[in-house]
Amino acid sequence: MANAPANNPVVTGIQVVGEYMFPGGSNLVKGDFKQAAIHAGTGLLAGALFGPLGLLLVKTNSLSVALTDRGLTENLNEVGTTATKK
Repeated sequence: MANAPANNPVVTGIQVVGEYMFPGGSNLVKGDFKQAAIHAGTGLLAGALFGPLGLLLVKTNSLSVALTDRGLTENLNEVGTTATKK
């Protein structure tokens, strides 16, 4: 996450609370309505199919996209490649 954009801590806190309220909330706070709608729909589907764990994964991905402009898997891959370089 070395390339993560700098965020105001207050805005980041509001994004976390928005994501807690409903999937896609962090992107809605950011103003990215397309990502908010995608994560809201995916969150409802994942919650119905996989229960709370599926919903948690979608919410985590949504927050990752809102904060870093990259998905959860992209950020996890970066952590993996950084760990192997050391």
